[in-house]
Amino acid sequence: MSIILTPEDEEELWQESYETTHWSNGWEESYHYPKQLGTGYTIGCTLRDGLDLKLRDYELQENVKWKDIESPVKSTQMLSFFVAGNINTVLHGLTNEVSENAGGNYFASTSGLKETEEWFGGQRYVRVKVMFETDRLFGNLGGAELAQLPPKLRQIIETGTIKPHYRQGVNTPAIQAVLQQILHCPYQDLMKRMYLESRAQDLIVLQFTQFAELNTATAQPFLKPDDIDRIHQARDILICHLDQPPSLLELARQVKLNDCKLKQGFRQIFGTTVFGYFRDYRMERSRQLLQNQEMTISGVAAEIGYASTTSFADAFKRKFGISPKAYQLTHRKGRQLFV
Repeated sequence: MSIILTPEDEEELWQESYETTHWSNGWEESYHYPKQLGTGYTIGCTLRDGLDLKLRDYELQENVKWKDIESPVKSTQMLSFFVAGNINTVLHGLTNEVSENAGGNYFASTSGLKETEEWFGGQRYVRVKVMFETDRLFGNLGGAELAQLPPKLRQIIETGTIKPHYRQGVNTPAIQAVLQQILHCPYQDLMKRMYLESRAQDLIVLQFTQFAELNTATAQPFLKPDDIDRIHQARDILICHLDQPPSLLELARQVKLNDCKLKQGFRQIFGTTVFGYFRDYRMERSRQLLQNQEMTISGVAAEIGYASTTSFADAFKRKFGISPKAYQLTHRKGRQLFV
């Protein structure tokens, strides 16, 4: 059973919370989630004219359904990345009920639409949202450059008409790494703003690249269901042998594919190379292990196959923009560097 809230309820609850908890330094602001419903906060950042970032971290006490929330009419495009928590949503007149689950994302414009969202009690919700004005970021593009953008965005630029749209994607290992860099930003003040602007642009690039690859998927070699199963099996073998991964030829032999089909199929299904997937997964696994207070940095390094703690620390910092020690200390204090 869900608590059902109308647009009027939403406005009243958020206004009360905003008035009592709002903080701002000019380009960054924060305010708490309505205490009647749960705990958490929203952080908003104006990175530059036409580019904003929003972080939401909530935990609800009970199931809540926000009913018929109306989006304002504006030209903003949104990329929303789901780090934790699952919700159900309907964009009335555009989608049926869809699930927005951790590990996924969407690219959308909901200008003027009414939306119903159902959030579930007992879950932690972490979302990172990038919002941008099309004309400010891409208005000067033309020709070959314009052709590289997603069709919906290209149509907006070419016609000047904004129509609601919604498209889901997945958080690839590269996207996950950038999200963690945002959530654990190691800088303050101007450097923080510049760092977050760069990471927000990284998310735009990575998501648009993913959509471009999906759009050309029909031109790629057809994979039989059995081939797809074998490629997923290869992925599982890599994950189970982080400390001693097989060579590409050995991996292909184990799943009974030739190495060429394995490489092509891996990129087609997972959007990256075999080595790239292994490297990104290994770093993500190390980040999870560092959250365990019983694990040492050297122990984490050994767990994922690094003989040298220094080499592991260098690789971790390249991936997440923070050292393993700093990440571990931050997590143990129960806070994020972003806050």
